[in-house]
Amino acid sequence: MRSFVESLARDKRLQPHVIYTGHAKAREARFGVPQSGWPAGSREALAALGIKQLYRHQAQALDAVTAGENTLLATPTASGKTLAYLLAMLARRAENPNARAIFL
Repeated sequence: MRSFVESLARDKRLQPHVIYTGHAKAREARFGVPQSGWPAGSREALAALGIKQLYRHQAQALDAVTAGENTLLATPTASGKTLAYLLAMLARRAENPNARAIFL
């Protein structure tokens, strides 16, 4: 990936638009358990997909939504934001079967 990014930065057409390139070091995953509990059936469904635990930000987001707080997740690509939103919706639907969501 590093060589691909460097080749893009050297491209004469793109070079004037490249302000900065950098590489972030990998970090150890941090896991969490939702204090509000798992939405009904979600833990079993995720286990069937090989997901046995949540990242800390996913658990925190689920707790915040369950507490009725407006919640925004801003994390890197492939960090599990979509799963956090889906779990939040499942939690809301458990409270109110008529609840709806729009994912943009």
